[in-house]
Amino acid sequence: MSRIGKKLIDVPKNVHVKLCSNVLSIIGPEGKGEIPIPQQITVQIDGQQVSVKSDSSKKHVKSLWGLTRSLIYNMVSGVHKPFEKKLLLVGPGYKCKISKNYLILSLGYSHDIIYEMHSKAQMRCEKENILYISSYDKSIVGQIAAEIRSLRKVEPYKGKGIRYDDETIILKKGKDNKK
Repeated sequence: MSRIGKKLIDVPKNVHVKLCSNVLSIIGPEGKGEIPIPQQITVQIDGQQVSVKSDSSKKHVKSLWGLTRSLIYNMVSGVHKPFEKKLLLVGPGYKCKISKNYLILSLGYSHDIIYEMHSKAQMRCEKENILYISSYDKSIVGQIAAEIRSLRKVEPYKGKGIRYDDETIILKKGKDNKK
């Protein structure tokens, strides 16, 4: 039995869940998402609770059971309150700005990097060096944050680069000039 798959999902009052031909539609104030349900998994909607069940004892079906429940839970909580990641741009002259559907990053290269914004995600620059990414889909937020972070990885000696807000960087010691 999957420990995660057995848990019920509580649906908030302003979120609507509907199952049509193995596709679960979730509509809330922050957006609308759809999740395809595998054939070995059954989903039941009982008022304000959703349960995910499986009858098979095969290992890959058990893992699909837990995965499906996690995806549904993340989508339900995301359309109610969107997921958000905060990125810090640390370094001299590192800044970001938003122009129409593009994020323009100055990261110490000889040119600016232009990143096209995803249609399901919102980005905002609070200051020149703080970037917020938010969406109802947790996987999109994580993917966009990882792509932007990979444009300038954190350098281990001075700590310059793009990092997550809650990330801890352990700086290496430089050369010792002891004679």
